[in-house]
Amino acid sequence: SGELQQGKDREMVKVTTNDPTPQYIRFGVADELNEQGFRNGRRISNTALDKGLPAPQDPGAGVRTDRYRATIEVTQEFDMGLLPIYSTPVAIDDLKGRWYFDANQQVAYSSGSSARKQKFDLEYVRASFSAAALRQASTLPEADPMVKQYTLMPDNKAVQERVDELIKGKTSPYEKVRAIYDFFSEANGFSYSLQTQSGTGGTAIVDFLTNKQGFCQQYAAAM
Repeated sequence: SGELQQGKDREMVKVTTNDPTPQYIRFGVADELNEQGFRNGRRISNTALDKGLPAPQDPGAGVRTDRYRATIEVTQEFDMGLLPIYSTPVAIDDLKGRWYFDANQQVAYSSGSSARKQKFDLEYVRASFSAAALRQASTLPEADPMVKQYTLMPDNKAVQERVDELIKGKTSPYEKVRAIYDFFSEANGFSYSLQTQSGTGGTAIVDFLTNKQGFCQQYAAAM
């Protein structure tokens, strides 16, 4: 909706962290895709933050985990009932208001409080997945709730034909995902551009695959 091209910078969040290579701050997840595009899926767990956060799951062999701390100060520009945090938080201190955490989406949210002008301390875990660990990971069964959620998408013959072509001969989920990921590269004619339509639904993905120009939403939707 033009938010990527406002013409001026707006300070939203100040972060101090001992993480030497900090990743993205996140506050909401559009994790379901339908004909109209991305939308926020249903939150399925509601842990009150004042009760403490759930312990992070063991990611398995070959995965490195590091624990870091951050102080996050939110400006008055960020007036939402969603908290800007790093994923996999293990402790959030000095937060004002009634907040909840959804472990599925990894988001902290409130129906009555705002992140605006909040200043809080965050402890979080960051996992580093090697290619070898991902290749060796066991395949989840088709009935697994996470598999159902993240493979549900609009039917589209052109997209399915492209997928079938890209994953031909690949056996593991990692190899299939990597083949699709590598397709969206400059070597195949793709480029990043803000001067494109904003659609991310089924037919918009076909347009993106044809025009090979888009921004983050379109790459994510097509992937």
